[in-house]
Amino acid sequence: LAPLARPRVVARPSPFQFRGQTVDIRDVGEQLNVANILEGSVQAAGNKIRVTAQLIQAETGYHLWSGNFDRELNDVFAIQDEIAEKVVAALQVSLGDDDAARLARRDTDNVDAFREYSLALREMDDYNFESLDRAVVHLDRAIELDASYALAWAMKGLAQRHMMFVGSRTFEQYELETRAAATRALEIDPELPLAMALIAELDYEDRKHDSALGLIRRAVALAPNDANVIGIYASILVDDLRPFEAADARLLALELDPLSIPLHQVAAGSLGRLGRIDEALAIGERMRTLNPDAPAGYWVTSYTHSNVGNWAQAVLLMVKAAELDPNDPIGPLDVAWYYLALGLEQEAQAWLEKSRSVNPEHPAALASLLVLGAGEPELSEATVRTARRLLIKRAASQNSARGLAYGVLLREAWETGYYDEYLAWARHFAPELFDPAVDNVDDYGSGAGALGQTMILAGQEEQGRRLIDLAWQRVEALDAALKRTPDFNSFSLAAITGDRDKALAVLRGLADTTHSDHAGELWVTRHGPWIKPYHDEPEYQAFVDRLEQLAAEQRALLLELSGGAYPLPK
Repeated sequence: LAPLARPRVVARPSPFQFRGQTVDIRDVGEQLNVANILEGSVQAAGNKIRVTAQLIQAETGYHLWSGNFDRELNDVFAIQDEIAEKVVAALQVSLGDDDAARLARRDTDNVDAFREYSLALREMDDYNFESLDRAVVHLDRAIELDASYALAWAMKGLAQRHMMFVGSRTFEQYELETRAAATRALEIDPELPLAMALIAELDYEDRKHDSALGLIRRAVALAPNDANVIGIYASILVDDLRPFEAADARLLALELDPLSIPLHQVAAGSLGRLGRIDEALAIGERMRTLNPDAPAGYWVTSYTHSNVGNWAQAVLLMVKAAELDPNDPIGPLDVAWYYLALGLEQEAQAWLEKSRSVNPEHPAALASLLVLGAGEPELSEATVRTARRLLIKRAASQNSARGLAYGVLLREAWETGYYDEYLAWARHFAPELFDPAVDNVDDYGSGAGALGQTMILAGQEEQGRRLIDLAWQRVEALDAALKRTPDFNSFSLAAITGDRDKALAVLRGLADTTHSDHAGELWVTRHGPWIKPYHDEPEYQAFVDRLEQLAAEQRALLLELSGGAYPLPK
């Protein structure tokens, strides 16, 4: 029933959270925001199965339909079809020809392949390093059993996308593996919405904007109730600088899968970036209520608090998240960033070491190698070597690993006047930025401006000017889309490109900032040769004084809330 426009069917992960529990139907209906619930059980004995199903009105508990099915195991798909037809009839839903065809469709006739696919979905629900690895194993088995199982191919692509988000795949691996899986799915079934959505997202990232937008709109039209498709659509809208539409799409995806932790997480992030802080905090609180033992609800609430100056609360929440998932190096890195914002370098060092000890090859752990070194008054040779090593290892762009490495080499180039190494690395990772015909820098933003100014210093003025202009277009378009004043990123871009008036104007706008990222970014870049000329400017001093005042207030509050000692790793 899920592919149909009507009735609206909540995505599988949410109702499956009630599997095996004794629950009140009315409570389930309220949590899922649905009018009717299909409840059932399966009993198997040898090659025989008995399926019992009943359609219940959530508010009243009234049974709209019930049925029992005793069949051979190989008839499981016929049972599914018959139950779907009975539910449609009980709900008095009129189906058009397209809906009838979708209802009759089978993705596979292989029972064992379907079982492996179902096990994969269960693992994907848990959404962590280990469970996603297991999901891919099950999906590979499903594909071995039925090579024409298009939905299994598409779900493998989605699992690999999830793995990139949790950090067990680099962005480059995600691009390669997800495109391969989704392309194979579309070769088998050219109208499979999930595969179309995955390809659309990848095509958009490859700057095929018009075709990607057309493809994702087609996927949404085919699957208006698919939370995965709507979620990918929201991500494309973010990249297309349509953040308000993206937030609406993410809230719709959450409505379709109301107990999904990942969808709660991205919805809260979208709302927080738009300044809808109370809504973002409410989502974080709901996540913690749904699953108090999952770290994601603490992440979301922590990030939201950090954006509005509640850094002490942000620290305590992120420490809790790190304790709940001791195998995740991202939480300790985030705690370290907060401590740097608070001016607590020793405590930050302890959490950076914790991040590295958890998983030394994770992007967060690699980033932690450079955080303190990048912010020192003198750039040490050890820090420069570490930056080179991360780039040689093709450190992923996640968690600032690659960005920090670039920043170190940029600073070294400017301090020494030797630009060739930095330009060589930039050409290796972003060859399109050296193309005279380049017309956008959407994937690089202010980083393209830094490259452009370095090109000018190295004598490549025409291409450098082009990149600077494109970088400003991107940054200003993002500010306009978010309806926000320029942030520290804009100050850095203005400073690095030599636009003193604009840099000072941005600093004046940051005089009342409460964002912890501004403090963390300032700590890392404060000794850069493009920042130093501003150290004596009143606007810069006012900006720094504001952050230091807030840090002092939050340090005192953190000590009060944590019993007199700053939280350290266990």
